[in-house]
Amino acid sequence: METTSPQLSVIVPAYNVEKFLDKCLLSIANQSFTDFEVILINDGSTDNTLQICREWTARDARFRLIVQDNMGLAETRNVGIRESHAPLVMFVDSDDYLERDAISVLLQNMERTAADISVGRYIVEDLRGKRIKRPAQLGDVCLTGQQAYVKILFDRKLKSYAWAKIYTKTLFEGIEYPKGLLLEDYLTSYLLFKRAKTIVSTSKEIYHYVQQPESIMKSASRKTALNLAFIEGVYHRFCDAEKSNLLTKRQLALFRVKTTRRILRTLFALEHDASAGLNSEKRNTYLTYLGHIVQQEVKSLDLKKLWRMTEPKKILLTLFYWK
Repeated sequence: METTSPQLSVIVPAYNVEKFLDKCLLSIANQSFTDFEVILINDGSTDNTLQICREWTARDARFRLIVQDNMGLAETRNVGIRESHAPLVMFVDSDDYLERDAISVLLQNMERTAADISVGRYIVEDLRGKRIKRPAQLGDVCLTGQQAYVKILFDRKLKSYAWAKIYTKTLFEGIEYPKGLLLEDYLTSYLLFKRAKTIVSTSKEIYHYVQQPESIMKSASRKTALNLAFIEGVYHRFCDAEKSNLLTKRQLALFRVKTTRRILRTLFALEHDASAGLNSEKRNTYLTYLGHIVQQEVKSLDLKKLWRMTEPKKILLTLFYWK
């Protein structure tokens, strides 16, 4: 008997999330839109996560389980994309959850505008469900890929998180999340938005991002690695913007300032933290990055001076671009 492919693949990486996984998967199973598959990937969990995954695949035929040794979040996302049977993909992190009409809202917008990416608003909350932040986000708007690319580079209203979005799967052809690296979505999402022709956004809140002390992003042991990954990501995003010719002259000048200050702020934090172990080779690499960005040689002694020099330009950036 011939079976038809689902319209959407919902990719759920799961690693040691026994406390949260049921709530996440229940929010997906109870969606008002039903024509989807769930690719549930157990990434080498050492707690009861795998058993919970097996219970869900036995309970709901739309759920498919992939069991693998621990490969990290980036490669797990890649596995989900490769294994998906649908023309559209969506990511849900296993400690987060969806509003009941999340998929329906995103898909309706996508179909109405023929968009390549559909974006929803998200709520940042603590473990008790209390809203703890109100980040600036896009409302009801349709953007070209170029417009969205600029916005995601500046991290204003449009963020690089993989979740709270539905993507046309073909956008990922030739683009993968970087295996073994932290901040994998920060290193990848801007490339997907640059490739897209149209992006649509809704003002409706559809995704609950749950902050928790033991998460990867909050772990003190990962702070140095995150800072190092952030500098690499910021620099590569600048290089891509510089080559793309998609930013106006003023936008690129402002992005040059923003990138400089991002790297300086992170570099100061690394140098202040004795446990970070920032060696001379790494420091020289980052000075080379800064030299490329500001278009002149930068030495260690120049860093605080460079920070002061960019302060008035940051004010201009705030006044004339961040609206």
